[in-house]
Amino acid sequence: MYLMDLVTDLPLHLIAFMIALCVIGGWLLDEPMGDTGFGMIGNSIILSTGAVAVLAALAHLGYRPDRELIISVAGGIGGGAALLILFALLRSRLRG
Repeated sequence: MYLMDLVTDLPLHLIAFMIALCVIGGWLLDEPMGDTGFGMIGNSIILSTGAVAVLAALAHLGYRPDRELIISVAGGIGGGAALLILFALLRSRLRG
């Protein structure tokens, strides 16, 4: 299953809900992350990129995001958080 199949299988309101949650998450994580963070927009983009990457990987493994909703939600949250933590650790290490 390709990324385009993933996008066409998900209803538009679920994609909008995921983007809204990523923006809210980026806004909430802006202050606690401080200098390690990437700002509200940067955090939101990283969260949504991680969520889409995990959803694409799950779809490639055969999970249907529209049918296995709990796995999709857990994977999206976990993927976004993992990518944001990874980028924050890389940024803190590169800054010295």
